[in-house]
Amino acid sequence: MMKVTKKKVLLTSALSLLLMSGCMKVSDKSVMERIESGDKKIVWATNVTTPLVGQLNVETGEVAGYDSDVARALTEVITGSAENAVFVEVSSQNRVAFVKNNIADAVISTMTITDEREKQVDFTDSYYIGGQALIVPEDSEIQAIEDLTADTIVAGAKGTTMMINMKTIAPQAPTREYDTESEAFTTLIAGQADAYTSDNVVLMGMMSKTSGFRFAGGRITDEPYGIALNEDEDAFREALNEAIATIRENGTLAEIEDKWFGDYY
Repeated sequence: MMKVTKKKVLLTSALSLLLMSGCMKVSDKSVMERIESGDKKIVWATNVTTPLVGQLNVETGEVAGYDSDVARALTEVITGSAENAVFVEVSSQNRVAFVKNNIADAVISTMTITDEREKQVDFTDSYYIGGQALIVPEDSEIQAIEDLTADTIVAGAKGTTMMINMKTIAPQAPTREYDTESEAFTTLIAGQADAYTSDNVVLMGMMSKTSGFRFAGGRITDEPYGIALNEDEDAFREALNEAIATIRENGTLAEIEDKWFGDYY
């Protein structure tokens, strides 16, 4: 397999962003059968509203962020060109449906590998270890998760492990769930919530665009991110696992991580 360089990852743009609503399938063939037959396109479902992780540039139609760069690097290893990566927009609550209904080949969207999700989809090996964290306004009295009370509202995105975790780690704190991460953060900005919880990388992305917020304590959990795909795609999962190992060993994965998250570690 060819070595993926940082330059190639940074310079390769996404193909057109497809904003699908479930009206078409990628193919009736398996992913690897399709690739081997000459159609080397890999359709990735990803978040396009979270800075640093994945964000759509409406002027260019390109997606930029950690997840999309990892997807491009993996696509290059598997198909020979990062330009074969195509992206479709998903949210936390509909991403499983995109692979179950063959709208996308795989989901790469800060998706934590859990036993419950593995009842519906298969996962690759983990490509990043994130973790749940909490951000608050800089002048907040909340310093850590232990400071949450029955009077402190915590915002978050629907369908995430973070909102499920809140019922265990801070059951006394009321929560409000929103369709997207950006909506949850907007609630915090507007003062309609006292804290916002999500993956640490999502929170870093939000704070990169809006000042006046800080982490309240450190990482609460370890969340291994995996790529989700259909349960009958064994050959594709194996190819992805080999590609993840390749970009980890040749340093590409570390370079992508430093590019997007290095300023926040």
